[in-house]
Amino acid sequence: MKTSRCVPIKLRGASNSQQIYARTIENLQLSPQAVTKQDIDGCKHLDDIRHKLMYNQAKPKILIGQDNWHLLVATETRKGHRNQPAASLTPLGWVTASELVRSDNTCITYIT
Repeated sequence: MKTSRCVPIKLRGASNSQQIYARTIENLQLSPQAVTKQDIDGCKHLDDIRHKLMYNQAKPKILIGQDNWHLLVATETRKGHRNQPAASLTPLGWVTASELVRSDNTCITYIT
């Protein structure tokens, strides 16, 4: 985009903050995301961190790409069965990634 700029920003995670450079984009329209109690019920591998994973209708305002790989590399990973969410501990906190098929046969793919 012609109007894109490279700007310094400070990202604040659950346990620490990081200074990076980011590119701006006009009118970034990402869908609201949620990780609900229903999504992680029955996931024993997430029991002790469930309060760090759940949120409702949060609209992403930034995408972290491979140019900031140091923020994406996990120091710990929790996984359960194939159809359960996995969680990874990154320098900015816990993130989840999953494709869940719910009992009503709806399929939800999310990366948070």
